[in-house]
Amino acid sequence: MARPIQKPKEEYLQQLRAEINKKLISNISSANDCTALGAAIFLKTQHLLSVDTVRRLFALKKSNSLPSRFTLDACAKYLDYHDWEEFVQIFAEKSALNQKVLLFDVIEERDSFESLLSQINANSKSTDLYENFSKIILYKAQIRDELFFTRIFEFTTIFKYHEPYKYDIYYTIHLLGALCNRYDWMGNIAVSHYHTIPYEDNYFVEWLVVPEKKYYLPLFENYYNANRNTKSVAVFYHLIQCTVYVEQKNWEALELSFQKLAPLLVGSYTLNSILKMRWLGVQLQHDLHFFEGANKNSIWKRIFNSPQINEKDGGDCITCIFIISQYLSKAAEYEMIIMLYEQKAVKSATLLGHWGELNLNQLNVLYALALLRTDRKAEALVIFDKIKVNQFDLNFKSQMISTYNILVENLK
Repeated sequence: MARPIQKPKEEYLQQLRAEINKKLISNISSANDCTALGAAIFLKTQHLLSVDTVRRLFALKKSNSLPSRFTLDACAKYLDYHDWEEFVQIFAEKSALNQKVLLFDVIEERDSFESLLSQINANSKSTDLYENFSKIILYKAQIRDELFFTRIFEFTTIFKYHEPYKYDIYYTIHLLGALCNRYDWMGNIAVSHYHTIPYEDNYFVEWLVVPEKKYYLPLFENYYNANRNTKSVAVFYHLIQCTVYVEQKNWEALELSFQKLAPLLVGSYTLNSILKMRWLGVQLQHDLHFFEGANKNSIWKRIFNSPQINEKDGGDCITCIFIISQYLSKAAEYEMIIMLYEQKAVKSATLLGHWGELNLNQLNVLYALALLRTDRKAEALVIFDKIKVNQFDLNFKSQMISTYNILVENLK
């Protein structure tokens, strides 16, 4: 009977590829390389791997399937391990020990910044590495290591984007942001340095959208001033500014920012799903204040029928409904929230990923509030009991807790 295989962790596959490349003294990067490796593996192990199998293993050919146990065992034996299980066990033990030693060295201040940078960047990405780096961040904040935080984005192994580790990056960024809000000296570093970081996305500004935090808006201004000629940055900047002005009821500033934003969206420019919902929400708020809702029905139709709200991916659909519902809640358009939830969200609320679950939980807060405000208190209580107060996305946590407390006052 074939042995069942658990999904191998990406960090194990990365290490497997790294050890094979090291043994070959060259990187596998072409079909010819894959043919040569397959021949070398067969010569040593008598296990025959096809060229396509090797290409998939080294991500030279797209595939949704996992490497088979046969493939993993063959590669492990080629590297002088008994099998894949032994490879994983030894790697996990070494990784755990290395992370402990690294943390002890940091606490005992044995290494310079350059040495720490070199050691961490020499690691493969792993959940253990991110957990250890979070401990290092906390320690460095405790001893006020300004150099470390000034140059923190040079830790490319930590911050270079890789899809399997997007949550690890996200929570590392949020830890850093929480400390920047707590310590003024760290906030000052963020304002001065984090508006430009050496990655395609500026995680610290674009993933960490927390205008209520005291460091964020000054940082946001620097980010815009450094990138104002990039259209995507200008759109993002004015959208967030409009949202801030709506929250503050600063209608004069909203109008100025709105007039700068609208021309940028003329023509072929396409917003991503979340920004599209923000734009529709801003238009709704702008119309309600300046035109007494004359265009409300038209905007509502665009919201309800938008491809983003009707997205087949349940997580994306829920996220979009949650984003627009924040604007609808500020405008007291509770019936709209109820319609979106009951006609669109309910059918999408299955098989959700991590962020989908978080956003559904947050959407339940807004839906319960909408039910409460439309005299459907019994139904609101049912939804209220489903809310998990410890499962709010960090970007929206303060707003969600504030709304949740309103529900507590009225439903308990």
